[in-house]
Amino acid sequence: MIRIFHTNDIHSNFKCFSKIAEAISKKKDLNTLVLDAGDFADFKDVGLQGTNGRKACDLLKEAGYDAWTIGNNEMFAGKKVLEEMISYSEVPMLSANLRNLDGSRIKDLKDSIIVEKNLNKFLIIGLSPNLGEFLELDGFSIIDNEEAIKNVLEENKGNFDYCILLTHIGRSFDNKLCENIKEIDLIIGGHSHNLDDSIIICNDTPMHMSGEFGQNLGEVLFDINDKTKSIGSQIKSDKYTENREINRIIEKDNLEAYKNLSKTIAKLDIDLWHDVIEENPMTNFIADALCKYTNSKISIINSGIVNGGLKKGNISMKKLIEICPSPLNVTCFDIMVKDLLEAIENSLLSEVCLKDGRGPGFRGKYVGRIHFSGLTLSSENSKYILLDKDQNKLNENAFIRVASSDYLQRGSGYISMRNNKNVKYYKPYIRHLISMYIEDKEILGKSYLSRVDM
Repeated sequence: MIRIFHTNDIHSNFKCFSKIAEAISKKKDLNTLVLDAGDFADFKDVGLQGTNGRKACDLLKEAGYDAWTIGNNEMFAGKKVLEEMISYSEVPMLSANLRNLDGSRIKDLKDSIIVEKNLNKFLIIGLSPNLGEFLELDGFSIIDNEEAIKNVLEENKGNFDYCILLTHIGRSFDNKLCENIKEIDLIIGGHSHNLDDSIIICNDTPMHMSGEFGQNLGEVLFDINDKTKSIGSQIKSDKYTENREINRIIEKDNLEAYKNLSKTIAKLDIDLWHDVIEENPMTNFIADALCKYTNSKISIINSGIVNGGLKKGNISMKKLIEICPSPLNVTCFDIMVKDLLEAIENSLLSEVCLKDGRGPGFRGKYVGRIHFSGLTLSSENSKYILLDKDQNKLNENAFIRVASSDYLQRGSGYISMRNNKNVKYYKPYIRHLISMYIEDKEILGKSYLSRVDM
């Protein structure tokens, strides 16, 4: 038996990870592999932003990891930051399918490593998720998963005893690989956040995943004689105290990050207060900035996109990350007026605004109220209607082009919003949009103007 400790989808919950590191230190021996299956580094964390991801690399090194694969969150800070992480990290970052936009290999990125434990050689192959257009925005591309694996297997033929896939592609894609590639001996997965109390067997291949957010440390006892007899379990992180050295690194890297990010990037002339339920100038400001950036006549955005407002005075990137941690892109799409109106009507209810806003890319708390630019919400015969900037009533069955975020475009928080077409994604996140226009006097001047006439 070879013991494998593994994590996935920690999402920068580093206090929980500190307990995981303590558990590893108590249980690890010379014949233990320690692996992470991606989304360890979520750039909602100010410490990661301010160190260009080096904080995550430092933590995995201290905890004794052998390898980690690149998840979508490791990519979200952009290609330049990821390349810096790859070259800096002493724990190998793996991805056999991630490429530059032109299809060439990313500098210093390994597709696999071979680690020897108890006289057995383990080929560990990493796989990253296909994010479609979002990958292209950051200068990445993806090759086919099976093609990537077969290339690595061929290149390492005769040099290993067992093959472990360290994937961040989700359980459904892991299942397909089990069915089509017989050389796989074990899959340690991530991305779909499954919590497996025991080993999952797919086509004679064992699979295991350890949930999310550092609540569990996955443990696999891999049977080198019969892989189907491997044993999987979970170790609860809250049963352990925090690791002192991990906490020291967190504190050290956070101090460096805060120093780097606390520099003034703009000066705000007015207070932009924020409210989750009521119309507010902070969210109106974002709506107006969306129109200006995309050259659109109409925009919509939910107040939950930010956690708070901005006070008059000096603005730092640290503050923008704190109030707007979500890696959500500026997005344009066509939507029918009646679907947009349905979302706006629902957002007038406090119980809807205060719903858990959880969804892909969302790092806030509440869904929040829908705000808009280029529109006025009014009423006619006790029924809500939308007026354009010239106060003409919009036909509910007509399509209009709107600027927004990919959160609303997916229908997160407001289901009717997913009825859209002709989607175009832009590279900037919403927080970058704020930084672009925070000194724009025209937009600031309009932020206090109500868009509701009832």
